[in-house]
This record gives sequence, structure tokens and C-alpha cells, in this order.
Amino acid sequence: MIVRRTLAGVLVLFIGLAAIGYWKTQTQAWMQVLAIPARPGEPAARSSPIGLVFHDDQGKPLARAQLDVAGNLRFDGEFARCGEMAGSGGSGAAAAREWQECFDGISHWAAGWGGRVGSVNVASPGCPPRRIDTRLERNADGWWIWWLPWPHGGPTSYATYSLLLKLDEHGCTAGPVARVKDGW
Repeated sequence: MIVRRTLAGVLVLFIGLAAIGYWKTQTQAWMQVLAIPARPGEPAARSSPIGLVFHDDQGKPLARAQLDVAGNLRFDGEFARCGEMAGSGGSGAAAAREWQECFDGISHWAAGWGGRVGSVNVASPGCPPRRIDTRLERNADGWWIWWLPWPHGGPTSYATYSLLLKLDEHGCTAGPVARVKDGW
């Protein structure tokens, strides 16, 4: 009898934790954009930021951002301060609280439009904006084990939308790169 109650309690706890993880992957998301050079042998480092405008299937802008030279995605508008905070590396309890508030806001906002992206306009210095018809890759695989204490990170309790771009700044071309399932 005690064993059954214990097992039932563990099962209820596991189901509850998994349900929280699933809910969070539906309501919170993070964005990643990585730009790689299109020409073999070209250095990966860029000297200028890349402008990005995410559009839905009807062409309506969903979000504007810049991919800075360090690879940080900095959104325009309400969440511009989040990009500044991510790049500044502030420390202390106040900075951690401010970052958590920023992350909560931007992750709920991104979850609302990340799955609706149908194209991205890419603008780099000296080149006109280029429209790329693409969908963002969505990863939310770890929702059911997000709570396990992994030694080096592990699954998150939020979804991640990602885009890998092949960029030729000299030829003014850009395009999406197909991702492999387990990484870039």
C-alpha cells in the first residue's frame, strides 16, 4: 500500500513537472540567428551588423533586429535593452533580476510570432535588403526533462527558434542553410 502511494506520488510529480515544461515551451521562446560566410575561406567575423526584418506569410513585419558583429541578436523597440544587457555581461543580484524580467518579456513576445515567420529581409552594409523565404527551425525537445540537474546545462523549459544564414556580403546574396537535427 505504501509502495503504491509512493509510486503514485512520484508519477503525479513527474506528470506535473512535464506539464509545466510543455506549457513553458508553448508560451516562451528564444531566438538564435547565426550568419556564416558563403564563400569558402572567407573569415567568419563580420565588421558590421546585419539588419533583419522578420515577416509573416502575408509580408507583415513581425519584428526588427540586428545581428551584431559578436553574434548577439538585438531586437528593436520595446526589447532593445535586452540585447544591450546580453552584451554587457553585468553582474550582481540587481543585474540578474533585471535580466530575468527582460528575458521573461522577450521570451513571451517571441513565442507569439516565431512560428509565424515566412520570410526574413537581410540587409548588410553596401547591399540592398534581400528577402529570404524561410521558416525558423523550432526546437522544444527537452520539455519533459527540463527539471533534471544536468552538469553542463541541458534541456530548457522554453522553445528555441533558430535560423542559419549563409551570407555573401561581397556578392550581396543570402540564403538559409538546412540544419542537421542535433546542432548547427
